Amino acid sequence: MESQRLDQVRARLRNRWPLVGTWMRRKAARELAGDGSAEAVPLLVEALADSDAEVRATAGGALGGLKERDAVDALCRAAVREPDGAAAKICVEARK
Repeated sequence: MESQRLDQVRARLRNRWPLVGTWMRRKAARELAGDGSAEAVPLLVEALADSDAEVRATAGGALGGLKERDAVDALCRAAVREPDGAAAKICVEARK
């Protein structure tokens, strides 16, 4: 993903505006998940801590699909914070 586009997605991922913030973060997470580049990984890791379950699940699914060590480690750290969440399930699958 280009640097300028990555900056735009980062801004949307960090949006906390009432009413539209959650929608923008979900859209950013889906875009990062679809990109799958190395540049997207740190932002996907950041999204694992989002207050919205859909954002966390989208980021977790994308990171689990990458099967890179840093991505899986981030998923497992998120699984410790939320043992019944999507990250825990994805972490178990990614380790297989």
